[in-house]
Amino acid sequence: MISQSGETADTLAALRESKEKGARVLGIVNVVGSSIARESDNVMYTWAGPEIAVATTKAYSAQLVALYLLAMKFANVRGNLSDDGLAEMLDKAEASKALPEMKINRMRAAFNLPSKTNENDLDSTVELNLSKEDDICNEN
Repeated sequence: MISQSGETADTLAALRESKEKGARVLGIVNVVGSSIARESDNVMYTWAGPEIAVATTKAYSAQLVALYLLAMKFANVRGNLSDDGLAEMLDKAEASKALPEMKINRMRAAFNLPSKTNENDLDSTVELNLSKEDDICNEN
């Protein structure tokens, strides 16, 4: 379940129904201690910082990066992405600097992912788009 606030009513309803049917739930949220964080079996925090009244680009970007990191870890666990490939992709995600407030190292530690090894050029569409989005936000 993905929610910036962790209190989104329809997402909470889906979480509860999923659990009633026996599913294990991963909550991806920004707010520690939120309803979704408390009711999920596992939680991945995005660490995007506070959101005041409206949806923010940083919260959206943080959720996107969380899903990106999760997909990389799944690929690694399934054997579709080597440890070296995982480390390289993490370095590229961090080098994009699209989320200066997000604590990628906390996410790395939470999933036992390798530490940053070196700087790499951006060559992924996702990373490039995140970088462009950050450039737009920082123009003001």
